[in-house]
Amino acid sequence: MDVSVTSTSELLFHIAAAGYRSGSRQETDYFYRAKILLQGLLTASSLTPARTYQNAKNVVYHLSRRANLGTLPIDEVAIKFIIPDLRPAISDFINCIRDNPDEESTYVTHIGGHRRARMDAQFSASHLEVWTKLRLQTTAYHYPHSILPASTIKAEPPSLEYPHGHFDPVVINTDQDQAWPSCGISGKCFIIYPTRNPYQ
Repeated sequence: MDVSVTSTSELLFHIAAAGYRSGSRQETDYFYRAKILLQGLLTASSLTPARTYQNAKNVVYHLSRRANLGTLPIDEVAIKFIIPDLRPAISDFINCIRDNPDEESTYVTHIGGHRRARMDAQFSASHLEVWTKLRLQTTAYHYPHSILPASTIKAEPPSLEYPHGHFDPVVINTDQDQAWPSCGISGKCFIIYPTRNPYQ
């Protein structure tokens, strides 16, 4: 496959994808990977299906090849992570997905708000692939063209060691009219407190 490259980071990515390694470890540019996967320019079997996505101008995330917990029934995931309203949350999320008429893609109209679906909501999926961690990459605050090293975000279910689970807090912008970091932090703040397990 012939591919034109215009930067050193693009060249290094193609060299790494071909299986060659340099003496020093290079930081992965997930922004570039998401771009070429979306354009269909990289078809390596090891990257299929695509697990690197850019959902905003300055945010990209990457999932490992296999789900950490594998494929589980939705109700089992709800019990494992103590999320009693997981089924209606998924149903509401599906109902918020709309096709983008200008592009071959879909988008989510909004996140959050009152739960509209019933607790026993039904939809076509019966199982979920569950990852307990993902790689998240952003750009520098003052230099938005500078890509920062990727960070690992974890969300482990409750266990004997961590009875309320073990997870990393994140701040998420859900307003399409705002763009981080120029918008700053404003709006509602949700604080998650450990609660009693409703399944016990």
